[in-house]
Amino acid sequence: MIEYDYKIVRDEKDEKVTFLPSEIPRKLDNLVYIEGPNSSGKSTLLHILALSLHGLKNESIHPALRNKMSNLFESKHQNLTFKVSIIDKTGNLKIESEKKDPLKPEIKVYEYNSGKKTILTPELFERKYYLIYDIPDNPTERLNQLTDEIKDAQTRYGNRLGVLNGYIRQAINDIQSAGDPNRLINLKKEREKLLETQGILSAEINSFENELKSLKYATYSKYFYEYKQKSEWIENKLEKFEQEIKKTEKKQKSENKKFSQSIEALQINIKHMQELFDQITELLKKLIPKENDHKIKMWERINLSDAYNEYQFDDNLEDLIISFEYILSEEYKAKSSQEIVQEAQMYRDLIKVLENYKNLNITLPGLQKSISVFISDIKKDLIEKEQHLKHLDNLSKLQDLLKNFNTIKKLIESRIFPEIKKLKQIKVEEPVIDSKYDVYQKEISDLKTQLKDNTEILKYYEGNLNLFDKTGFNTIPIIGKGELDKYSIYTEKQLNDEISKLDKIIKERIGTFNKNKYHIERFSKDIEDLEKREPHKYQKFLKELNELFSLGQNLEQKIKKKFADNITAIKGKKEPKNEDQKNYNEALFIYLGKRLNSIRHIDKEYFIEKIDLIKGVIKTNGGKEIWLSDMGTGQSQAAYLKSLLSASDNRIIIALFDEVAMMDQQSLSPIFEKFRELYNKKQLLIGIVVQKADKVQIISKL
Repeated sequence: MIEYDYKIVRDEKDEKVTFLPSEIPRKLDNLVYIEGPNSSGKSTLLHILALSLHGLKNESIHPALRNKMSNLFESKHQNLTFKVSIIDKTGNLKIESEKKDPLKPEIKVYEYNSGKKTILTPELFERKYYLIYDIPDNPTERLNQLTDEIKDAQTRYGNRLGVLNGYIRQAINDIQSAGDPNRLINLKKEREKLLETQGILSAEINSFENELKSLKYATYSKYFYEYKQKSEWIENKLEKFEQEIKKTEKKQKSENKKFSQSIEALQINIKHMQELFDQITELLKKLIPKENDHKIKMWERINLSDAYNEYQFDDNLEDLIISFEYILSEEYKAKSSQEIVQEAQMYRDLIKVLENYKNLNITLPGLQKSISVFISDIKKDLIEKEQHLKHLDNLSKLQDLLKNFNTIKKLIESRIFPEIKKLKQIKVEEPVIDSKYDVYQKEISDLKTQLKDNTEILKYYEGNLNLFDKTGFNTIPIIGKGELDKYSIYTEKQLNDEISKLDKIIKERIGTFNKNKYHIERFSKDIEDLEKREPHKYQKFLKELNELFSLGQNLEQKIKKKFADNITAIKGKKEPKNEDQKNYNEALFIYLGKRLNSIRHIDKEYFIEKIDLIKGVIKTNGGKEIWLSDMGTGQSQAAYLKSLLSASDNRIIIALFDEVAMMDQQSLSPIFEKFRELYNKKQLLIGIVVQKADKVQIISKL
């Protein structure tokens, strides 16, 4: 039984008009067919019934109908009140809806089920009831829109899965938060491992910090005094050149361009040789065996600046280069063949390879260690052997320096010296002092640049030395002696690199130590908490719950994303791109066929196998293909309305169909048959069909 009443007060400026139900009875059967002329209240009745059941919030309702409902409900020029009551055929289920205040947009909807009263919010109403309010216009095209309903259903099921996944996740969290005996054992094991690691890390940090402190003190002291002596040497040399230049009267001269270029080329190359000479000297002192000290002293006595006067190098230079090259070659062979050097090289190469895989959570077979731990162990071993690699590297570097030095020397001897001598002979009438004057000027400029650079480096070491904490040292540590013996062959750059490297290692170790400390504290708290808790009653099902949660997440994503994309493709009449999409389409088309079940086409009724929405074809069980575009309008409307009634979920249907003007009694007959079928199964609460006619006629379809 449907009982309703409403009052509409409309402001038409010159008067206020009140509308009440008049031509259509205020009590109707649950299944009813209504005919009547325009303005007889047919559509107003359906609007109010839909409004009373949260119709404005139902996105599936035809937009034109929602606009009309909105105009009736929200217009400023009219006020609406109503009361609706719907009772099922058993009398056990009743829905009441009321809008009491004409000025407030508040609708209260209640459900009475076997005497129990429940307020029906829009969300709860949508979960329990399926409100259909439609105009069957353009039915052929709108059969394609059935996919929207399926998409909405998929979304609902996806959301329900999301809620279920939330429940499962909460259950998993509850189990994990309870007193899990296995987790307690594992936590204690993890804590013990970390405590053991902390002891090792603490010892390593202490050792590295002591080594770094000694290395810094020794390095800063060594190079502070070396650069201080070098500054004094440069200042003395500057003073001598300035005294020389004061003795010389500068003459205005026009110097041969080629001669100037040759002199400049000589200066540039000898300067480069001097730089290489200094580097070679430093490394020779560290790397050449002691029995060759007399050769190093001969080497140090060589003054490359003499070449400016004599246009030739010291006679001993060539022999010394050959001798050193031979000694270094033999030293390199001997060093590289040592087992400890080969082992260190192997460690270095192995680290380079393993660094690419250190983030993988893999335990190395036979070692029971992760890759990152194994790399750390190798690095520890390499630290002890690295001095031998440095020795080998410096031997190779020294050989390259000697080679470059000799190459420049030969270039000067073969090209620059002969060219200068030739040009000098041509300029014999010009005083030699002029060329010396320019050379001195260039030397002074270069020395000032060297002094500036040297002073900056000196300030760096002086500043570090002044800031250095010297507590705990009775004497200054010396590179190459005692605990710093392994650094004896390190160059200045290598020593500073080693300081940076040790500093980085210490910071990494401290970072790891603090991280482990945090985890130990966290594990201890978790252990303490777990020891106070009883195991969860579903503890033994944790594995299954995790598997179910993973399955639920995958299924939720599939329904919400993949299936929704498939629906979009079908609406766009796009052919499937893959086998999964093809199978989905086939299943959906068969489902639509089963849902519609049968249609009337021309003068016969056909049972449907499937509806191909992409091709626009209905395939019958007998093999006939009926194109949607060939169906009559009334028959298409009947098929469309019947499909709306064939909902697949368990919600109770409330069906309101307006403006079925193109449908005759033969077309309407399947709709009323479907009404009665659903009503008898308690799947339909009310079914109303409205059609235009010359007079009002109410026909019960129970």
